[in-house]
Amino acid sequence: MSDRSAVVWTRATGSPRRLGLLLRSDKAIRFTYDEASSDLPGISLVHDTTRTAGHTLEFRPTEENRLPPMFQALIPPADSANLQRRILTHLIEKSGDRISNPADLEWRMLVLAGRNGIGHLDVFSSDEAAAGYYAEQVDPVVFDNEELAERPLWNLVINAISPTADPLTIEEVAERIKAQPSVGGMMPKLLAKIRRSNGQIVDALVKIEPREYPGILALEDLAYEMHSRIGIPIPRRRLYVSGDGVRILATERFDRRDGRPVPMESAFTALYCATAGRIGQRWSNEGASPSLEDVTKLIEHSITGVSAAPASDIRELFRRTVMSLLTGNGDNHLENHAFLGSRGSAGLSPLYDPAPMRGYHRHQMVSSLAFGGMVFRQGSIPSDLGEGVLRFAASIGLQKRVALGEIERCLEATTDFAVMASRVEDRGVGPDLVGRIEGIRYRIERLVSGRRNIRANRVFEPIGRRS
Repeated sequence: MSDRSAVVWTRATGSPRRLGLLLRSDKAIRFTYDEASSDLPGISLVHDTTRTAGHTLEFRPTEENRLPPMFQALIPPADSANLQRRILTHLIEKSGDRISNPADLEWRMLVLAGRNGIGHLDVFSSDEAAAGYYAEQVDPVVFDNEELAERPLWNLVINAISPTADPLTIEEVAERIKAQPSVGGMMPKLLAKIRRSNGQIVDALVKIEPREYPGILALEDLAYEMHSRIGIPIPRRRLYVSGDGVRILATERFDRRDGRPVPMESAFTALYCATAGRIGQRWSNEGASPSLEDVTKLIEHSITGVSAAPASDIRELFRRTVMSLLTGNGDNHLENHAFLGSRGSAGLSPLYDPAPMRGYHRHQMVSSLAFGGMVFRQGSIPSDLGEGVLRFAASIGLQKRVALGEIERCLEATTDFAVMASRVEDRGVGPDLVGRIEGIRYRIERLVSGRRNIRANRVFEPIGRRS
């Protein structure tokens, strides 16, 4: 096939099967479902393959979305410091290709490495390439659980994403991990397999802490703990510190069951498909849209197929929103919410990427998504934040007493968050985080002050904020 076409396969039902054909022109990207795809999960949960089999869907590329979002998610973000992007760019250049057009480069990356990523979609240049890939059954690097922290690879990765990284370092990393599947986000990540002490091998996502975000993985690990206290599903995880002092956070992948891919897509992909591209932004960008209310509407409409238990998922989304506020995670954009499972049985995925980004001066959005009629701006807290949380609850159908009960649970679960976060003293990031969320907690505590006494989080006052 030409460089303007690709094929999409899936292993979600067990053995590899072709899902359809992807064609790219200068003005559009078209995906045609195979006639035999009616019993397979689609490229989006929104697509009912019993209806779309044999049909062609058209996507119009934009500057933000040069590829349809379910395929954009399979390639590295357009960040020159991103680990996978550096490696793929290096491999493409090493092959003799010099691609200057950004859209052509992303298409090339998709065909080169768009497989075995998050979710169930695998993209190949041809059916022959797909057959060869599945026949080889090449797995990602396998790490022994107890030896994970001792791998010299991690420090090498940190050096490879440095702005001053030399070509030899990038070459060495590329040689070790090859064209690994990509995962979005600002932190370097690898999809790998980990061998536990009992011999069991599990699929995992391994994050490596970059130098510009000291302490971020310790804070993320703490945020997971806070969320788990109120029953929010989280992946199994383990925080390591290498002999070189590099932190690594390994989390078990929940989009794999016994090695088989489980369909998973971001709220952004689902909203993009459900609105025919009308929602094309992942953040509110200091505006009113997209919003968390857009996500709840997506959940409550059964025709979208993203949730088999909409009332439960909407309540869960509210709970996660309150916890994000209380732990300083303003990075709750549409790519950080996802749906897991096949159409008709899917629902909100377990929590992922709950990093308290407000500990870092470059990330001062209280929320990346508008909600409750509030527009969030960098570095400012809405004066009516507490009331906005209740407006959000009312708009998604939660009774006030139910919403206040959930808020109370979140406050109780995070009572010692400030004490624990302040212990992450890498360049003062923990105490800085505590100081920045003090006002948020105060506004939320006022909502339930008349119900019954919440054990006061007194640590905010003596710790203060470090400059």
